Amino acid sequence: MDRQAKVISPLQKWLAQQGFHNGQNPFATVEAERETELKTYFIRPPFFDQIVGDPADPRTNFVFAARGAGKTACRLMIQRECLPNDLSAEVLAVPYTDFGWLDQLSGTVSLHHHLEQILRAGLAAIWTTITKEPVRFYAMPIEQRALLRALVQDYYPSLFSPYQVLRHLRALGALPRDTQADITIIEQAIRERQLREILPPGNVPTDTQMAVWLTLADTAPLSPSSTDPTHLLLNELTELAQAIGARAVYVLLDGIDEHHLTAENPDFLTEVLSPLTRELRVLHRHTNDAPGSQAGLAFKFFLPQVLYSPFREQHLFRTDLISSWCIEWSDEGLTNLLQARLMAFSAGKIQSMDQLADTESRGKFDQWLVERAYGSPRNMLKLGHLLLEHHCQQNPDPGSKLNYRLLPEIENEFEKRFGRLIPPLRVDEAHRRIYVGESTVEGLTEREFDFLHFLYRTPGVFRSRQEIYEAIYPQEKYVGDEAIDSLVSRLRKKIERDPKRPMFLHTKRGGGYALFHTANASTD
Repeated sequence: MDRQAKVISPLQKWLAQQGFHNGQNPFATVEAERETELKTYFIRPPFFDQIVGDPADPRTNFVFAARGAGKTACRLMIQRECLPNDLSAEVLAVPYTDFGWLDQLSGTVSLHHHLEQILRAGLAAIWTTITKEPVRFYAMPIEQRALLRALVQDYYPSLFSPYQVLRHLRALGALPRDTQADITIIEQAIRERQLREILPPGNVPTDTQMAVWLTLADTAPLSPSSTDPTHLLLNELTELAQAIGARAVYVLLDGIDEHHLTAENPDFLTEVLSPLTRELRVLHRHTNDAPGSQAGLAFKFFLPQVLYSPFREQHLFRTDLISSWCIEWSDEGLTNLLQARLMAFSAGKIQSMDQLADTESRGKFDQWLVERAYGSPRNMLKLGHLLLEHHCQQNPDPGSKLNYRLLPEIENEFEKRFGRLIPPLRVDEAHRRIYVGESTVEGLTEREFDFLHFLYRTPGVFRSRQEIYEAIYPQEKYVGDEAIDSLVSRLRKKIERDPKRPMFLHTKRGGGYALFHTANASTD
């Protein structure tokens, strides 16, 4: 028996038998970064083309979404259609996704903190592009190569650190892996720009990554005209992008809410971002703003939904000049995503969960997955994975079919592992805001807020009409039942996904009204 043979799990056997290619699970991956075939089942938001924009007229945009709603998927789809991923593209993508620098932060965040990180990421993107296609490097004017060398030295020094150089030389075959190397000699060779001199004799073809790397290492740096990061980003970096064939640079900011210091702290997250989002001269810079430069610059911000209202209310970006959108999922959108994933993993054979269900369960699974996900693609994938996992634990026969009686067990297991399925309703008394999950409920009147706030204090407890009258209409003597009925109807349209099937604001005949699934309730 081949000891290296891959162990096939009951779930993989079941999936293969049902028609999924190589037993692949369509629900196994919930993070867009790990999706290898994202393009085949990516559901484009209606404003996606506007976010991508025109390289000839790059525009900054803000995209807000709850966690798991597709911010990173949108960013990746844009990134994969740009340099260095797509060498036919006219835009250089600069992913700004590493915020580890926050851990070393002393004092307040400044614009320069951001720009230094963006410059580093931009140089990495340029470097990746020219090593993928060396002809771009050799087409650069000598002075641009020298400028690139200088900026790498200041902002991307790890590229030419002695140990990195040694690792690259061995990885690229310039030095045998078993060759003993003197780091001091390598360090001196880098400093004196004579790295080629320490290599074994032999020609290095010019169309290789090794040749580009050695040429850049041995290039004398040309100091930029300014050391100000704003100038370097707007001028030197965009000129380098132009020199390698890009018409625009897109800085893609994503994942800042995943850092442990910002994940549960929207106020600090706002403080971190505001020096950048308020800097209009950086965000609103187009080609015609910089005579002589052919590359424009735009930022694409992918931010948590919880920041949408604070950003607009506190004027943290120019809403008259910069567009913003929110990614929100309808049940139809989730249904389309479910179908696209099933088809992608089964080579088009499976379009619905009904094809995996027994006779009495058909017509139930697609609707259940979509409704229970409550607008979250990530939750839908987690539910789907739990469903298949539990089915195969209880029915390991590869030919068995799904039965709907398993569904309540799946919901309970989800909440044990991941928390609430329904995003909680939360009252922010200090700012007089209502949130459903990360989304602010927009357009609430004073009385609507007071009504929800009153019920929020006693979650799950039905309050009578008389109690409501006294709490929110204290100065009015004559208030009819229709006033509360109208108030409840308006509120359900604002806080419920389906006002006809309310999840939060419940009515009991003769017993009044109560709020369920609130953030201040331990159980509902």
